[in-house]
Amino acid sequence: MKNEIIKKDKGGEIVFFDAKAFAEKYEPVNVLKELRHIKTIDQAIQDDKNGISVYSKKIGEDGMLAIIELHLVALSESVNVGQPLTKYQIKEIAIEILSIFYYLSMTEICFVLRKAKRGEFGQLYGVLNIVAILDWFNQYSEERAQRFIQKSTKDIQNDFSQRSEERKEWADHEKRKNAPND
Repeated sequence: MKNEIIKKDKGGEIVFFDAKAFAEKYEPVNVLKELRHIKTIDQAIQDDKNGISVYSKKIGEDGMLAIIELHLVALSESVNVGQPLTKYQIKEIAIEILSIFYYLSMTEICFVLRKAKRGEFGQLYGVLNIVAILDWFNQYSEERAQRFIQKSTKDIQNDFSQRSEERKEWADHEKRKNAPND
């Protein structure tokens, strides 16, 4: 099939998304319902491990831009600001998100915009603009990177702890082996 995306779900079975199914899944109202359980960066990452660059190759850059634009329109309509985003700003922001944050999944993009709507990146004072929106994504990316560093450091610490225990056991073994028999 042309323009299909293969995704392994949590159960290990393969799910096929064509461009239409992908657009339906990530339609803003469907996202509100289907992704409401996602409350952390880890959950957002686990929900979909493919970056938007993968989907962009499969369903086309224009398709990805259109979906991101839909979410930006929903953002602009959802928050009560004096100056909502113009059509040009929406297109420009979508292009920037696709080109700068290509490694984020569509779930993560939706998560960032949902956090913004909730005021988790600070109050929206009368205006939405490209600088503020890209700053939200930069903040999220920084949090995401810190999360990966924490997990990596934890793994290293666990590995070191295990090796320390193994060394201690080996030293005890050597002591017993070399101890004189009474």
